[in-house]
Amino acid sequence: MNPPKNQHYLPQVYLKQFVNSQHKLYTLVIKAHARAPQAKEASPKSTGCAPDYFTLTSEQSQRRLGITDPYIVEKRYNAVAENKYGRLIPRLLKKPESITGEEAYNLLFSLLSFKHRNPVHRYAVSDPQRMRAAFIHSLDEVNHQRSSIEPLLKEEGSNWAEFLKDGAKRFETWITDPATPLEIQVSNFIRAYEQDGTAIHQVTKSLLTRRWFLLHTAASLPFISSDNPGFCVDWEDQVRNLGFNQSKVFFFPLTPRFVLCIRIDQTEPFISNCKRVWSQFASPVQVAAINRCSFVNSYQRVIGQDRLALVSVWHDMCQHWPHLLEGIRSSH
Repeated sequence: MNPPKNQHYLPQVYLKQFVNSQHKLYTLVIKAHARAPQAKEASPKSTGCAPDYFTLTSEQSQRRLGITDPYIVEKRYNAVAENKYGRLIPRLLKKPESITGEEAYNLLFSLLSFKHRNPVHRYAVSDPQRMRAAFIHSLDEVNHQRSSIEPLLKEEGSNWAEFLKDGAKRFETWITDPATPLEIQVSNFIRAYEQDGTAIHQVTKSLLTRRWFLLHTAASLPFISSDNPGFCVDWEDQVRNLGFNQSKVFFFPLTPRFVLCIRIDQTEPFISNCKRVWSQFASPVQVAAINRCSFVNSYQRVIGQDRLALVSVWHDMCQHWPHLLEGIRSSH
């Protein structure tokens, strides 16, 4: 059976943690030139999704990646992460000491995979300017192999200059192909789930050795999240989407009442951090700061259980952080 045509980059199992008693949540879309966007009621099913978002329809991309199922990400990888998260998140919030080290790893890996599904990540890793810079850098390695490659080129009636020109042309065609961002994202998913030692595994292992907190707040002062959940805060208190090497704290909103906080700058001997998760009540100032960071790190919208909470963050941004707000709106 094929997956639904409408596929979620923001998993429903995550969104359902933010629904109200009517099984609805609120979203506030951030648009350029929108002076006062409206917080609208929505369902998890209709939020954070796009038609065939993970479906790899390009036959050339399938051949390059060596796959035959265009739905491989949705059926094999996303389903695994969502199932593990759905089983573990209630236990983390109610009885964290019951979670084993392996389960803690699976929980973190799922959270990080949610970030790697996002459009922000898809277009960051496939940014043409950055890819061209990487291609130019890779030419140094190619030049080291020139002595072994040139004899083969001569046998084919070609030469070194033509080889480089043809390679650059094919590379430019590839990075400007609309199917390439999805191809790169699918490739990263395959490597992340099938190979140990990739970046997402290294970050997961590193975060397991840090100090964990569960920040909680009153129902009257809820946390919000966004369509790009989870963010880092660096030493100058700047928000970074995925800046673990340069940051001091990693935040991930879990529900309107709880945010997972991992102190990247504080290591602990590893047994299972879930056995000693520090619980801390967040002050109104902390809640406002975390919500503001969720707003700044969003892709197109912020989400929450409470309409007024989203509107209040918007007004806070307008009043105290207009330069950040303008930067967000101009990037959309």
